[in-house]
Amino acid sequence: MIDGIQVSFTDTAIVSTVNEVKVATTAKFILNEKTQLVQQNPGSVNSPITFIRNTNFIKRFDFTYFSSPVDGQALNTIGYDGPNNNFLYYNNDFNGGIYAPPLFDKYFYWDAFATPDPGYVASVNTGKWTNVLETSTMLTGRGYIIRAPQSFPASPSQKWTVAFTGEPHNASEYSYPISGSTYTSCASPTNKSNPNLVGNPYPCSLDLDTFLTHPFNINKINGSVYFWTHKVPIAPAGNGTYQYLGDDYILYNVMGGLGYKLSGTQDPAFPNMSNRNSGKVASCQSFFVNGVVPGGGFIKFTADMRGSNNDEIAPTANDGQFYKASGTNPIPPAPPIRVSISKSRIWLSVEQGASGQGSNYKETLIGYTNGQANSDNGVIPPATNDFEKLYDAESVSTDQNLKFYSVLNSITPCPKLAIQGRALGTTFNVNDVVNLGITCPAGTYRIKAELWDGIFSNGQGFLLKVNNNDGTSSLYDIKNAPYVLTTSVALTDNITKFQLVFLPAKLMQITNQCGTTVPSFGTQIFSYFIGGTPTGVTITYVYKITNSAGNSFNAYHSLDDQTLSNIFYGLNPSPLFFNSTYTIQVAAIINGVQQPFSSEACSITTPIPPPTSLQSICGTSLPSFGSLIYANAAQSSIGAKGYKWRVQRMDTFQIGSIQTVLRNLNLNLITNILPSTSPNFVQANKQYCVEVAIVYNGDIISAYSPVCCFNTGLSKMNLTINNTSENNTFAIAYPNPFSNNFNLKLETINNEAVEVKVYDMFGKLVTSYNVIDSDIEKLEIGNNYKTGIYNIVISSSDNVYTQRIIKR
Repeated sequence: MIDGIQVSFTDTAIVSTVNEVKVATTAKFILNEKTQLVQQNPGSVNSPITFIRNTNFIKRFDFTYFSSPVDGQALNTIGYDGPNNNFLYYNNDFNGGIYAPPLFDKYFYWDAFATPDPGYVASVNTGKWTNVLETSTMLTGRGYIIRAPQSFPASPSQKWTVAFTGEPHNASEYSYPISGSTYTSCASPTNKSNPNLVGNPYPCSLDLDTFLTHPFNINKINGSVYFWTHKVPIAPAGNGTYQYLGDDYILYNVMGGLGYKLSGTQDPAFPNMSNRNSGKVASCQSFFVNGVVPGGGFIKFTADMRGSNNDEIAPTANDGQFYKASGTNPIPPAPPIRVSISKSRIWLSVEQGASGQGSNYKETLIGYTNGQANSDNGVIPPATNDFEKLYDAESVSTDQNLKFYSVLNSITPCPKLAIQGRALGTTFNVNDVVNLGITCPAGTYRIKAELWDGIFSNGQGFLLKVNNNDGTSSLYDIKNAPYVLTTSVALTDNITKFQLVFLPAKLMQITNQCGTTVPSFGTQIFSYFIGGTPTGVTITYVYKITNSAGNSFNAYHSLDDQTLSNIFYGLNPSPLFFNSTYTIQVAAIINGVQQPFSSEACSITTPIPPPTSLQSICGTSLPSFGSLIYANAAQSSIGAKGYKWRVQRMDTFQIGSIQTVLRNLNLNLITNILPSTSPNFVQANKQYCVEVAIVYNGDIISAYSPVCCFNTGLSKMNLTINNTSENNTFAIAYPNPFSNNFNLKLETINNEAVEVKVYDMFGKLVTSYNVIDSDIEKLEIGNNYKTGIYNIVISSSDNVYTQRIIKR
């Protein structure tokens, strides 16, 4: 049954379809699995060809759906091998044999304009299976079903070799009449089901998107096609008749096709569920369409629907899907030829059993598209979130045990959509919600995403939202693991249990600091969901940090807003350096499943390390050389690996330096840093000035702290007493501190030569003068000095004077 079609035969009957191209050895042209007929000039005269195919493994009572690709083909001669006038077959071992042809009364077509047989009026408006004489010529565009050769055994199955011989169909278009009635979604079957069995007329594949959207066809049929697969056995219908279930049909519209499994297992002929129709009708194949024009009309098959990228390319790659197909790896489909509708799709499935090996399996497809504004077929309108026959296909399932579908709203289960097309828009709406419906007996089932493409393969996430029936809901990442449903009661058209929801395609981070130098490591970094944070889920955040060398680190946090130092917290060793550039990306972890990182990385630069300061020793006297001098830790807690100290003895201007791990120093550590021939650096009753810088990871050194000066106290602190004659009343430098320059004044004038030297804190000579002492007051020193501390040494024949002076 397809949307009300019921097949009945007086014998047990099983229907399958043709597949795989075989070598033809008759006529002028040979067509095999590697070559196809290339028809460059539609309408030209062609020599006869023999087009050979094999069915799948079938038994005596199995039927196959056919359509002729050539003119003049008689029904009862499609099994001949041509030169030998024998009917051939392949058995299970692929050995050839001769067989008796099908019985004379086992050739049928669907008469779409006939009155349905009694008992089937409620299922369809018009049509019934009708016997056709075995000697009849197959009509172009008509679909037929033919039973297997009579000499085939009831078991085991074997392949039937069929051959179509004649002039290949090559017209620019073919018309075929179909019945029809107004199609209304959610209407009873009597108001919407006008099935027509039609067939591909060409000796190559037919592109379905082009067929369905052709201006002549788009308003004649309901936008979907149906392929017979025969995946379940025929069932007795009483009175010696048998019928088939609608679930045996594979459904396809421009959004895509649905797949199936055999008794809960993968069909070995189609690994990885490749039995979903890829948008092609193979040559020799027939299929159903539903007419929607009251009273009927015509549809067309045109040359531009033929499945090649242009008329000079053989369409072998498009001719690989037949139902029920056999073989190992089906030929991958080529893209549509004349129509190229951008599609972003998700295939969902429900299957009986927690392991996915139950007896029932159903798929549903949700897709997004904007249609196609310009094509050879004219304007193809975009999908909307309402019902449209081009994009939405109602379920044809007659299985009362298991149904799985989507609905347009959460109020009514009608229409039950096997395929639902929705609006994509210029920007995908991450707040979109698709309600799902399910019917199933009590038991265990698993729901998963079988396949996805388009934007869903490029970062756009989706989740299954499950109503927990207690006012809460949970989200599940069914791309990576199935959701297992266990129900103790039967569910009947339940449309409140499941929803398909979506995640923002990306997360934006550091909303106000990207591209800047942050003022401190305590700067707050914010992340947020574009489109709003999903509710009812557990979310944590992972920050991906990449330094300028390209090394990346991940840090995990429970909140989306963090200080920069917290983001780096816990990374060992910490990669957080001053005066360094990083890019930061963020991803959400939703219910334990990490989503993609934000596609736009945010670049920030950390600040130049700030100076520290010294604790209050300035102006004091140390009680001992072991007294500790401390650097303040307020600015040095992040990434500090040491401290670099500079100490200057003010009477000699000698400078000692040392690096420590801890933030303290005592003078004993630098007592002997000078050459042994020099006086000990540390002595009593001397003045010293000290400054400190912090050494950070990456050997970045901060600026030195402000200078702090102190005395070493009493003479008993001396390690070695050095008697140096100094006269500190000999001269004076003023003003001190100074802003522009300073002057010198001597206590006595002897009209003798005086040497003046000025050193910076590093002991570097800045200025040197040789003058007569009576001219010393004329000197103006320091105009070009930088702010800092300087040491002045004035020497005469009898005196040496030193003074520290500060420029502000």
